Amino acid sequence: MKLTAEPSSQLIMNCKEPRKLRRQAEAQTRNAEKFLRHVIDSLDSHTVVLGSDGRIRYVNHAWREFALTNGGAGSSVLEQADYLAACSRAAQQCQEAREVTTGIQSVLAGDNKTYTIDYACHAPREKRWFRCSIRGFSHQRERFAVISHQNITAAKHAEEDLKQLANQAEEARARIEEQTIVLEFQAVELSRARDRAETANQTKSAFLANMSHEIRTPLTAILGFTDLLREDAQVPLSSEQRDHAVDTIKNAGMHLLTVINDILDLSKIEADKLTVERIDTPLVSLLGEVKSLLQPRAVGKGIVLDADLITPVPERIMSDPTRLRQILMNLVGNAVKFTEVGRVTMTAGVVCHEGQSRLVIDVRDTGPGLTREESGRLFQAFRQADATVTRKYGGTGLGLTISHRLAGLMGGAVTLAHTELGKGSCFRVELPLEPVPGAAMVAHLNAEKEIVVKKSAPENAKLSGRILLAEDGPDNQRLLSFHLRKAGAEVDIADNGRIAMKMLEQAATEGRPYDLLLTDVQMPEMDGYTLVRRLRDQGQGMAIVALTAHAMAEDRQKCLDAGCDDYASKPIDKLALLATCEKWLRKYHRIV
Repeated sequence: MKLTAEPSSQLIMNCKEPRKLRRQAEAQTRNAEKFLRHVIDSLDSHTVVLGSDGRIRYVNHAWREFALTNGGAGSSVLEQADYLAACSRAAQQCQEAREVTTGIQSVLAGDNKTYTIDYACHAPREKRWFRCSIRGFSHQRERFAVISHQNITAAKHAEEDLKQLANQAEEARARIEEQTIVLEFQAVELSRARDRAETANQTKSAFLANMSHEIRTPLTAILGFTDLLREDAQVPLSSEQRDHAVDTIKNAGMHLLTVINDILDLSKIEADKLTVERIDTPLVSLLGEVKSLLQPRAVGKGIVLDADLITPVPERIMSDPTRLRQILMNLVGNAVKFTEVGRVTMTAGVVCHEGQSRLVIDVRDTGPGLTREESGRLFQAFRQADATVTRKYGGTGLGLTISHRLAGLMGGAVTLAHTELGKGSCFRVELPLEPVPGAAMVAHLNAEKEIVVKKSAPENAKLSGRILLAEDGPDNQRLLSFHLRKAGAEVDIADNGRIAMKMLEQAATEGRPYDLLLTDVQMPEMDGYTLVRRLRDQGQGMAIVALTAHAMAEDRQKCLDAGCDDYASKPIDKLALLATCEKWLRKYHRIV
C-alpha cells in the first residue's frame, strides 16, 4: 500500500501545479488587460478598436463620453456595434464618411497599415474639426483596426489664419506687381513706397521689442521678489523689506495690467468693436478725480499739478464717463511723466463754434516739448516719440493713439494744440457738450465741496451670510475665499457651474439657502452664464455677482443680460469685491 500511495499523491500534486500556474497566468493576463484599458482610457483622443468583422471590440472613455453627449448616437457606436456598417450608411450622403469607410476596409484587409483623414464635425454653436487615424495590427490570426479621432480645431483655426494671411500677402504682392508695371517709369515714387514699407516693418518690430520690455521688466520684479519672499524662511526679512517686496510685486502687476488694457483697447478700436456710452457724467467731479489720482505722482517728482475752469461748465453732462476719464488720465499722466521741472495744468471750459457749444479741456506742461518729426507721429499706432532702446521714459506708447480714437468715437478729437522744444506742450480734448437737464453751472473747482473722488470700501468691511463661490481656478478659490472669510462670511466653493447647481439645490432642501452667489463666467462642465440663466429660469431670486477676466463694457452687459445683479472684473480688487458683496447682502437683508 505504501508503494502505491506515494506515486498517487505525487500525481495529484503534479496535476494541481499546472492549474495553479494557469490561474496565475490568467490573473496576470486580466491585470495586463485592465492596465491596458486604463492606459487607453487616459488618452484625450477618442479611440475605438474594431475586429475584422468591423464590429467595435472596445472604446475608451473619451470616445464613450463624446458619443453619448455630442453625437447623439448612443449605443450604436459603443461595444459590439457594427461601426463599419454605420460608416457605410453614412457614406451614402457624406464624402468624408465614404473615405473613412474605404480606409477602415483597406486597413482591416491588410492593404494599408495606416490611414489618416481630417474631417469637419460642427456643433450648433461652434465649428470643430477632427483627425481620424486608423492603424491596423494582427493578433491571434485576426486583423484589428485602432481608430482614434483627435480634436484638431485649434490647429484648423491656426491653419485658416495662416491661409488668410497668405492670401492677404498674395493680394498685397499682386497689387505691388500691378503698380510696378503701371508705374514703372516712376522709379523715385516706387523707391519711396518701398522705404515706407520698410519703415512700417521697423516700427512694428520696435513696438514689439518695446512691448517685450514693458512686459518682461515687471515680470522680472514679480518673479524675483516672489522668490525673495519664499526664501524668507531661510533668511528672514525685516518688516520694511517685506513691505517693499509686496509693494514692488503689486506695482509691477498693476503695470502689466495697464499694458494689457492698452493692447486690448487698441485691438477693440482697430476691430471696430469698441462702443461708447452716452449717460449722465459728473464732469466737475471727474476732473477733480483725475487730479486727485495723479497728484501723488506729481508731488513725488517735485512738480505742481493744477486744475481749473477758464469758463463756467455744467456740473453734469451727457457723455461716457469711463472713456473721458481714460482720455484725461492718459493725457495728464503723460504730462506728469515727461515733465521734470515746473508744472502741469489741466483747464476746462466751454467754447461756441458755428452755433454749437463744445467742451474743451487743455493739458499743458513745462516738459521737453516735441520736434516737428516727433509731432508728426504722435497719434500713429505702434509709434512713440522716442522709439530708441535708450529712451528715458517707459510705457506702451499707445495712450495717445487710444485717446485720439476714443475722442473720435465720442464725436470729438484729441489734438496737439501747440508745442515748443524745451518749453513744453499742450494737448487739447474737444467734445460735444450736452448738459444734463437742470445741471448747475460751476465757475471753479472747489476741492472740498464739488470734487467727489471715488472711495474704496473700508479695510474693515464686515460680511455676514452664506456665500457660494463658483470658480474653477484653485489659486482664485484660495484668494477670494480668504478675503470673504476674513470679512466674516461663511464661504463654500464649487469647482464649476454643475457642482454649484447641486450645492444650491441641496442647501435649499436643507433649509440653509445661500445668500449670495459669486460665479466665474468661464468654467468647465457648466459656465457661469448657463448657471445664472438656469437659476433665474427656476425662479431663484438670490443675489448673483459675476466674476470675469473679460473687462469690456459689452462683457458687463452680457453678465447683466444673463441675470446677474452685478459684475466684478479680474484681477479682483479686494476692497471693491467686499463692497459689492456687502451691497447685495444688505439689499437682500442678510447683513445684521
